[in-house]
Amino acid sequence: MKKKILFWILITPLALILVFCGITYIYFSFFFYDPYIYPHSSWQPKEGSFLIEPETILDSLKNGEADVFIPNLEQEDTELPKVIYNAPVNWTPREYLIIAEALNQKAWKDSLDDWELLQMIFQMDCQDNPSGFDNGYLIYFKIFTNDEGHKSYTIREFSIAPKYGLVTWRGGASAPRPLFGWKSVDLGRMIDAYDAIKIAEDSGGKEIRLKLKNDCRIRLSLAPEWYADGWDIWYRVDNLSEFQISINPYNGKINKRWWPE
Repeated sequence: MKKKILFWILITPLALILVFCGITYIYFSFFFYDPYIYPHSSWQPKEGSFLIEPETILDSLKNGEADVFIPNLEQEDTELPKVIYNAPVNWTPREYLIIAEALNQKAWKDSLDDWELLQMIFQMDCQDNPSGFDNGYLIYFKIFTNDEGHKSYTIREFSIAPKYGLVTWRGGASAPRPLFGWKSVDLGRMIDAYDAIKIAEDSGGKEIRLKLKNDCRIRLSLAPEWYADGWDIWYRVDNLSEFQISINPYNGKINKRWWPE
């Protein structure tokens, strides 16, 4: 009897450890992942940058001109160049998507038509009657199947900064594909970015912005995999949030609001 009790005392912790390890392996292998880790921290085999003419690039692309990207001879420099375009930039999310497609064609020689959008971020200076964005960042992903039949995601990123006349691209990193895949942005179903900003303005953002005398930045992000609630909007000063709101991407209802304590 004592031997049986001793046996179970010894074997139970080991069995629990094995069960825990098995559950953890299955969870992390098939269900859990943090997509934020892969685009930002993984080794990206290919990357580069180009200079652009902010005043003319959109018209040039609309006219079918493809030669809109200028080689960046100082692309090894990790610091942003000086601001070269002081006029207001009021580009729409759609215009950032157009530039990302053209940049992809330049860098990768193919189309983004069969890629899915993982995240998009847009920023602007605080201003009365916000009407456009002066910075955009987009992450795309696509399923890749290797010779052994294993599926993973390959990722491409595009950063577009018209005030600096600079666009950057990188990609090629792989991310594990969980059992149910990643959620992607469905632009056809989401409320417009400007509508989201208007809701934020009417729900506390304008009050904060006026209190700060427009000395702030507005950051808008849509990434269903990270922020399932939908549009996340921050009013920031030096990257510190003064006001944050989450808006349902389908009906415009407010999910949450945060003010600094």
